[in-house]
Amino acid sequence: MGAQFARFLVGGVGNTLATYALYLALLTILDYRLAYTAAYASGILLAYWIGLRFVFRERGSWSKLRRFPLVYGAQYILGVAVVVAVVDGLGVPASLGPVAAVAVSIPVTFLLSRWILTGGPAERHPAEATPPAPSRPHD
Repeated sequence: MGAQFARFLVGGVGNTLATYALYLALLTILDYRLAYTAAYASGILLAYWIGLRFVFRERGSWSKLRRFPLVYGAQYILGVAVVVAVVDGLGVPASLGPVAAVAVSIPVTFLLSRWILTGGPAERHPAEATPPAPSRPHD
């Protein structure tokens, strides 16, 4: 799980930089809440691809693709709450609000992504899941 989490962090940094750049561009024409929403939504498909191919090294399916946005639904609710809290509550500049949201949501997003993309929180590869056959005594 440690290697997966490391790959998750690397993939997440790439996705975050791309969506943050989009967020900053959108701030020039939209309110920070709408800019955050648009940038966030654009990162979901990128996160799905990164999670499948790079992080968990799994094959995609329509079922996984349909369920994957649930991860980001949960992360979105958590993220908006954090962004509003730090911008409106703490007076942090709107351009930094998503940074706080990302820091809070990383562990939740990893666990939910792993569950959906691998089939469960503790799924093992078939070779690992099957115990070895008992050995027969030599005659």
